[in-house]
Amino acid sequence: MKITNLTLSIVLILALGLLAGCDLLPPEAGSPAPDSVPGPSPTPEVLPTTLPEDPATTTPEVLVVVIPADTPAPGGPQINPTQPPIPTATATINPSASMLLQLVNPGPMSKVVSPIRVSFVIHPQYTGSTRIELISESGRELFRKVYNVSSPEGGYIRLVEEVPFEIPGAAELARLQVSTVDRFGRLQAFNSVRLLLLKVGENQFTQPYEALERLSLRGLRPDTEVVGGEIKLEGRFLPLTNSPLIFEIIDERGVVIGSRIVLVDTPNGSYQDILTSLPYTVSSQTRVRLTARQADDRIAGLAYLYSVELILWP
Repeated sequence: MKITNLTLSIVLILALGLLAGCDLLPPEAGSPAPDSVPGPSPTPEVLPTTLPEDPATTTPEVLVVVIPADTPAPGGPQINPTQPPIPTATATINPSASMLLQLVNPGPMSKVVSPIRVSFVIHPQYTGSTRIELISESGRELFRKVYNVSSPEGGYIRLVEEVPFEIPGAAELARLQVSTVDRFGRLQAFNSVRLLLLKVGENQFTQPYEALERLSLRGLRPDTEVVGGEIKLEGRFLPLTNSPLIFEIIDERGVVIGSRIVLVDTPNGSYQDILTSLPYTVSSQTRVRLTARQADDRIAGLAYLYSVELILWP
């Protein structure tokens, strides 16, 4: 078969048209453009089904904050090595320099429902094993919790606790008490308020006691050295109950090496003068704790205790 020039020209034109048509076809959906370079695929964010608990944001059961004398402290003290750090909070009180253990809230004879939000302040030299208790008028222990509190910054400690309770009747008298114990197991500070517990109702808070120590003894500062076999007790006392004020000298073994009972008048909101002496017998230099305590005259147990560490010589 003989191919003419005309036929050859027609075949070439048709072939060129088919090639041009292929270049004009649109790319497939989802396929990259001819000149594009595919980039890395984004990594999807996978969220866990259960988020882990963040100890830094977990609300602690106890809030402990250092309250220095002038400026807020940079951090809180340690309760124990395993507890997460507690955030710094702004101090809302200005404790007296002489107050050992102050109950800030609730005030005396407040009417409260469960749980009670309790707040108290501890002097830096009187921290240690700290206990909060709620005792009913019948002597039942409604609540008790013990903490090991220290103040590395040397400031006051503010401790906040929710205290739940259950009572059988509609209302019941109780005593809320807080205390601290030194490294030898001796009570070093104790304070309390009476409350009216309600089964139902609303809280009715009263003002706290004034932030001043109930007992002030002249010349007896921590680590005061005493010689001559007698401690002079001269100062003033603001009674909390009708019970007598009992002074005791307790050594580091827990042995009472001297005591004195001082009768007080009925509490009337005024300080009463204290003027007496407390004899002791030691054979060498002896570190002791002088305590002064007053019992509750309605609910069995203590109402108040003050103490100071002294150094006795023969």
